[in-house]
Amino acid sequence: MTGKTLYPTQYKSKNAGERMVSTYSSSQQIPIYTSDSFIGREAVENRKATRGLTDWVAKNFELLKLGEPPYESRVVDSLTRARWKQSAMDILERWMAPHATRHIIRRTMDGRDGPTFMMFPHPEDAVGMSLQGRNGELPCALFSLTEQGVIRVFNFRSERITNIEPTDLIATVGFDEQDAYSASGWIAAPTDFLNILRIQSSQIMETEKELEDWFAYLDWYEHMLNENAWTGEIVSAEVVNDDPVTLSITLKSSGRSLELIKQLPGRKGPVAYLIRSPSESDLETASDEAIKAFDEKIELGFVTRGRNHTKNKSKGKSKKNGLVSVNLRPWDDFPIEKVATLVGQTLANDTSDDYGTLVRERKGLERLRDLEAPSDIHKWIFDIARATPGPQEPPELKHPLVDRLNERQEWAVRSALAAPDVYFIQGPPGTGKTTVIAELVNQITQEGERVMVASQTNLAVDNALGRLGHKTNVRPIRWLGKFASVDPDPESKPFLEDNVVQSFFLPSIRNECQIAQTEALTLRSSWQAIDEFRTNSSDITAQLESNKAILEELNQQRSTLIRNHSIAHAEIQSKEEQKNILTQSISLIEREEWALIDLSRLEDNSEIAEQLNQIKTLESHQKMVPILLECLTVLNNFENTGEVDPAQAKLRQEMNTAAADLDFDKAKALKEELEQLEREQSDKATIGWASTSKEIARMGRNLDHTELIDLASLLKPPTDIEQIFERLQSEFEDLLSTAENELLSLDELKIAFGKELRQRSELALISDLSTLESFEQHDNKMSQLDDKISVASRKVNDLILAYNDLLQPLPEEVKFAEINNTSIDSSPEVKSVKQILASGKAWQMEHKTQYQNEELWFDLRNDWITALNETSDSSIEDLKSLYLNLVNVHGVTTAQSGSWHWFSEHAKDPFDVVIIDEISKATPPEIILACLLGRKVIWVGDHRQLAPEFNDPKRRTSEDEDTYDDEGKGRFRDMVTTALFERHFIGADKSLKTSLNIQYRMHEQIMRAINPFYEGKLECGLDQETQDANKQHGLSIRKKDEYGLENKGSELIHPSRHMYWIDSSLTRNNTYCAEEKRGTSYINEREIELAEYIFDELNQQVGEWKKTHPEEEWGNHPHLRHVDRHGTLPVAFITFYAKQKIHFNSKVFAGGSNTTEKRWEHLSIRVDTVDRFQGAESPVVIVSMVRSSPIDDAQAKKLKRLLNNPKISYENVFVNTSANKNQLSIRPPNTGFAKSPNRVNVAYSRAQNLLIVLGNRWAWNGVHVKIKRDNGDVERPRYYQELMRNTIRGGMLDGRNLL
Repeated sequence: MTGKTLYPTQYKSKNAGERMVSTYSSSQQIPIYTSDSFIGREAVENRKATRGLTDWVAKNFELLKLGEPPYESRVVDSLTRARWKQSAMDILERWMAPHATRHIIRRTMDGRDGPTFMMFPHPEDAVGMSLQGRNGELPCALFSLTEQGVIRVFNFRSERITNIEPTDLIATVGFDEQDAYSASGWIAAPTDFLNILRIQSSQIMETEKELEDWFAYLDWYEHMLNENAWTGEIVSAEVVNDDPVTLSITLKSSGRSLELIKQLPGRKGPVAYLIRSPSESDLETASDEAIKAFDEKIELGFVTRGRNHTKNKSKGKSKKNGLVSVNLRPWDDFPIEKVATLVGQTLANDTSDDYGTLVRERKGLERLRDLEAPSDIHKWIFDIARATPGPQEPPELKHPLVDRLNERQEWAVRSALAAPDVYFIQGPPGTGKTTVIAELVNQITQEGERVMVASQTNLAVDNALGRLGHKTNVRPIRWLGKFASVDPDPESKPFLEDNVVQSFFLPSIRNECQIAQTEALTLRSSWQAIDEFRTNSSDITAQLESNKAILEELNQQRSTLIRNHSIAHAEIQSKEEQKNILTQSISLIEREEWALIDLSRLEDNSEIAEQLNQIKTLESHQKMVPILLECLTVLNNFENTGEVDPAQAKLRQEMNTAAADLDFDKAKALKEELEQLEREQSDKATIGWASTSKEIARMGRNLDHTELIDLASLLKPPTDIEQIFERLQSEFEDLLSTAENELLSLDELKIAFGKELRQRSELALISDLSTLESFEQHDNKMSQLDDKISVASRKVNDLILAYNDLLQPLPEEVKFAEINNTSIDSSPEVKSVKQILASGKAWQMEHKTQYQNEELWFDLRNDWITALNETSDSSIEDLKSLYLNLVNVHGVTTAQSGSWHWFSEHAKDPFDVVIIDEISKATPPEIILACLLGRKVIWVGDHRQLAPEFNDPKRRTSEDEDTYDDEGKGRFRDMVTTALFERHFIGADKSLKTSLNIQYRMHEQIMRAINPFYEGKLECGLDQETQDANKQHGLSIRKKDEYGLENKGSELIHPSRHMYWIDSSLTRNNTYCAEEKRGTSYINEREIELAEYIFDELNQQVGEWKKTHPEEEWGNHPHLRHVDRHGTLPVAFITFYAKQKIHFNSKVFAGGSNTTEKRWEHLSIRVDTVDRFQGAESPVVIVSMVRSSPIDDAQAKKLKRLLNNPKISYENVFVNTSANKNQLSIRPPNTGFAKSPNRVNVAYSRAQNLLIVLGNRWAWNGVHVKIKRDNGDVERPRYYQELMRNTIRGGMLDGRNLL
């Protein structure tokens, strides 16, 4: 039935900013039909419960201005729904009023019933109409159009509307709202209105398009699985084993079905079903559709590939007739006696058993398409540019940290909490992403919110939960799927429903109680410390000041005494010097060496010095007597004839001048020259004036008589020489007479002078005795004073210690003044007593209520801790019931989160935050399953590690050549293997992503091997001291000869190096070691042998360490600290190829899987492929590269010839290019596995302390690895060449030296 337009309809484009928005207005009421899923309902029969409009109204009741709420609680359930629904209908009438109001209609994605639309009040009108929720969200109605044009509202959601989009329709209309199920007949909307809706476009077309692609992928995957269906007619059946019961069944089949039966596994086969015999055409096609057409099927048991137990059937005949034998292990309820009745019936498999999560993933895509998610995931899941950015500077964390975070980790937590819709955290190996998850959970639960922690694998979920701190605000539980719950992993068990109370909840409560008790003790101690300070501080400080004053006075007395002693000591030194002068002078007197006596430094020496000068003068006069007598003789008998030789006169003059200038060396030389000249002229020099001048020159020098010296310098005597000599003779006679008269007084002076000096010396000795007595008295006074000072100092120190004892327990804010945080060297300044008393009083006032409460709780909490340690089974059950209602952290795999039961239970009350770990390996359908249950999601992973795997489920047979869907396979491979996390992390706004870059797992040398994948941004968070203590492997291997004897000083593997590349290309006898192909995989025998040898050496050395160190010391031992609880060292053998793993187990463990008990008792070895090792780590890791291109016989002979030639270097034999006569060309491996930077990164980054790579260095030298940068650029460096170049510096080993 089509509605009629009563008034002309108007619609036009309206400018919204720079965008044009369509508008529609009509005075006609538009009929609209609302379902109970929109209003909200309880779960009944096959219809799931929905929260609907009713729940939104209850939670936002006060803001909607509806009067008094019908209930205090805002919970809507079967008992309260009716009353809350009345309020919801009032809001619905206000929202979809019969009179014209503005509504925004937005097209979303096409659903199963065609286009889907979302309608909400115009944001400008919503506040005035009281139609806005607590977080600014608006009520939204999801509706679709029937083929007849009826508007049917089928769901409700609330959403924050930030803007009107250009594709929106602003409809100003009134509605005729009716119940979709009680209305007497449905009326279509006006045709013009329908026409506008049908041509309306959507802003999330990208999401819709990619959803279609993923629906197509799941359809293709299901079709490929269905291609694995097989059937076979039972032609014989017999019991071949009784325990367990095993049947041998011969089936008759043909075509692809027969080939699939032959490919059944030898163990752990699929479930087989018994069905009625199919028609001949069904048997030939063996399609899934044929099996589904069968009326009924009976589940029999597991079927595996069997052996032909029937004696009368030949192998050739069986093949020809389409017969094949299988083994069947029937269920326990199968009657053995009815085995014979199986003959003639049909045995088949059901491919839906292999669907796994396919149905859930398809349902998840449908839920996303139908906008059932509580968040805006439909906007950004395939177009991250539409995600709402977060703040550029996120707010500080509100709550204390569980564990210490580095700067980048804390930024990630803050930013993730502040992000509106989604946040991305890239966590390279060892950078602590699990620590970040634990802190996110802590902060979120502190706010009273709920968290779901999900991942693709159970191990990743367990690892995330395992890092949660024991805090009562964090209450986790682990949910397992059907198969995982049969035999849970050890990591899962502590968090399972039956264990979590004892293993987590009680320890959390106990931990919180102990922390609270410690805080209470600290509060009590602080309170009592303030009281004690108030009581005792005044008395102690008064005593302290008094004793400080006494000590200061004593120190001043000591300083005075020391000063006086210093003066006395100086006086003693002076007296000693005087005594020495006197003693020395007396000694000189006794030796008659008066000229040497020096009294210039003698005190009070004026009179005695004058005496000494007289004595010295008289002494000099006495010494002149003989000279004067000689001089008088010369003057009385002189000759004045002749002349002096000019040369002599000149020399004599120069000598006198030199002597006057004190140039004695020159004077001496001139004298010697003069004497030589005189000797030569001896005849002339001994007569006349020459002789006289010579004599008077000598006399002049002895008497220091200038006139005589001047006369002697004349060449001939002056004319008045006689008068001159007479005058000089008279002068010298007077001097001689005076000297003779002074002789008596000289003796008297000497006697008096000596007596004076001796008296002074005796007085000095008496003074010394007095000084010694004075010094003894000083020492006694000093000793007494030091004793007093020591006593006073002890008193002061004791009082200071007592005062510090009062200070120490005081709260810091009470005793310390605020410090200047900008100063690096600033330290807190202790307040004065008066200030501390005032601060203490204020502190007690502030904490009074808390202190009183803690005093009430203290004893109760002690009793509670005791009770927690002695919890009974019944109490555990009671706590379990309580705990299940308090759980706020749910751990689950992405697949489990998409189960019908899980989604139905949690969709009505979504999680506030969903955290998905290891998201890089998950496909969009897997990711969507978890995201559908969260109001906000946080993705944690590393797109530099393994991406999602693409697996073609269709098994290949010889019948597939014409029907195999290679085109479909190629179409979906890129979709699956391109990680959505990588795409979004690169394209997201910078406010929505963080990359952790400080790694703590591996030694820095190992980190360098993977840093190229992170553009060199990784940093080692362990300093050298920590690495030396915690990242040591201790392995030491020396070179051995062919008899196994070690060569001393030839260490190949040394504890100081942490990464090695061991060249596996040659054996010790120079035989080339090539890869061996096994099916589509490869093995390398040589690399397994090398790994065995290394494990042998390591096992022996670990055993020796354990012998020399008792077990209690292992925790502090640099190498044994890494052993597990069984006392074995975890090590790993990682390879890129599954066949290498299988061959290692077969060769080393005789077919067992990772069983090391018999082979290496001190090692715990995990052998696995790279793809299965992500998320794990080990102290020691050996990576087997496997690939080593084969060479033919001619090349092998050439190689031996070259290596046996001593002139040819081993380093130059192999090349990756064209080879000359002295070279051998090795082709680089043509493989995607080890060229994948993600796989290489995972392989190498599993090692903590030691990484050993086994590979043909010459083959891998030429391999390019494609590395994609965060900016989208792609590089193809020769990664292995650079890696080996760095490794060669001490870490490149020739495998021939090992084995």
